[in-house]
Amino acid sequence: MLGELSDRTEALATVSLQLKDTRMELDVTESGSTVTTSQISQLQRERDELAALVDQLRPQRATSRPFA
Repeated sequence: MLGELSDRTEALATVSLQLKDTRMELDVTESGSTVTTSQISQLQRERDELAALVDQLRPQRATSRPFA
């Protein structure tokens, strides 16, 4: 009986460590995903700003080409 309890205790300790490791991996993955999402959002904002700037400059380029 005591041997069986010892075996079960060891098995539970192993499972507990595996759960902690898995949780840590999940936390790292979620953190990386959050950073990636943040970078994508920043790039989208920059793209939108550049597109707006191009739209502003287009009419100016068309009227400033007297020799074209």
